[in-house]
Amino acid sequence: MKKKPKLSIDQIVEIDDDVFKILEKDAGKIFLVFKNNDLEKTGRALSLFHAKIGFIKNGIYDQLEPNNLYASNILYRTLIEHYLKAQYILFESAKIGSDTLGCEYYEFADASEKLQLGSAYKRAGEILFPQKSFNDVFEVIKEMFPGLKKYSKRDIKDQTAKFNYRKIIEYLYDLFYIHQNEQGNENNFLVNLIPEYSDLSSYVHGGPAADNTLMELSKKGPSAIEKELIEVFYKTIMLSTHFSSLLYMIAIKYDENYKEVFVNIHSELQKLMKLKQMS
Repeated sequence: MKKKPKLSIDQIVEIDDDVFKILEKDAGKIFLVFKNNDLEKTGRALSLFHAKIGFIKNGIYDQLEPNNLYASNILYRTLIEHYLKAQYILFESAKIGSDTLGCEYYEFADASEKLQLGSAYKRAGEILFPQKSFNDVFEVIKEMFPGLKKYSKRDIKDQTAKFNYRKIIEYLYDLFYIHQNEQGNENNFLVNLIPEYSDLSSYVHGGPAADNTLMELSKKGPSAIEKELIEVFYKTIMLSTHFSSLLYMIAIKYDENYKEVFVNIHSELQKLMKLKQMS
């Protein structure tokens, strides 16, 4: 019986390079497509997510040579969260046909992060100076950002909840994961991200499960770790390419000239999937 060829880094990189060449021609102009259709904040968020996903992808690639599986998995979990959040903003904005979600993302998500940071500073102050009293963080934030004065802390919490991982998973599942049998392998891959995201939390939070996995792989020798690294890199390029495909698919709604870009990227995505099936 003929052995299947092994999945190689070079094969994956070749496809990623081809996608880069397709995207390079656009040179970030896709933001203007959204902006010119009254979706400036949404376009800004999506363009930046597209760039950030690329940054994380490059970071994972840099871990291949030193065989740094631990760092790769930390970055890959971050990539999953970026990818899912970007998908939510992309699909929901296209559905409602306005810049509302983009505006909410920058107003409420930003405020929520500042509230968390302010609370952290307050906790640190209370530990260092237990005899002192500190102002309410929310009141301080409202003074810094007057636009938030009309909202309560509960309003901000409720609005930012929609950008939480669990809410996004529910949304995406209801949107199209539920039809995975109709959609085929592409959606099967996406559904698998849900347990994978939880499993990878051990790497982010320094849990024992990550230690156990790495020790087991080390016992099998360097080739086992290398195989796992290639698998992580393959999934990384899958997510990166898939989001590029989705972004330009939605862009067609506003500018039909992007149809060719979408078709070319989707063709590379199909090559990636075929590559895995053959290995």
